[in-house]
Amino acid sequence: MATKASPQGRPRLDGVGRHIQQYHMNAETVNKKLNVLAMLEKTKGMRATILRFHPNLSEFAYKSKRTQIYSWKKRHQKLRAATQANKGSHRKIRDKGTATLLSNDLENEIVRFLNELRKEVPISTAMLTIQAKKVAAEAAVSPFSASGCWVNGLKDRYRMSARAPTRQGQQILADLDNISTGFAAHVEEIV
Repeated sequence: MATKASPQGRPRLDGVGRHIQQYHMNAETVNKKLNVLAMLEKTKGMRATILRFHPNLSEFAYKSKRTQIYSWKKRHQKLRAATQANKGSHRKIRDKGTATLLSNDLENEIVRFLNELRKEVPISTAMLTIQAKKVAAEAAVSPFSASGCWVNGLKDRYRMSARAPTRQGQQILADLDNISTGFAAHVEEIV
């Protein structure tokens, strides 16, 4: 048998290369969690329950699984409520308000504001975020944070791009003062 040739290229100076992922987060469905809890109630033994559902666990993984099952036991009321709400096949149960979104009317208000503003001034993502937080505060949507994912989703939904030019070109110092005061007054009028 021929030995495998070492790869050509520059040799690694430090480290051993890419690490193998050691931990895997496999979320169970709500129904399976409740089945495990029912088995735990029936057998009154954690080891028998774990062996029934996960027969090939190492000792370290056994301890982790036991801790996980105890956390399910603490939240069993929440799990039962999820199955009654037809969420038994879900793997995660998020608290109410975690994915709070603005209504279509509020989003349209933000888009209208930005479209009016972008006729005169190049807009940026920061301006979009600030306006979204302001509209959410006025509408009393308390846990709204205008995260980057939400901003990207809004841009996709309304086919918007927020590209502000990065360089305005050289201008005379005296003109800059006039431009900045005029710009500040214009933005103040719009807002």
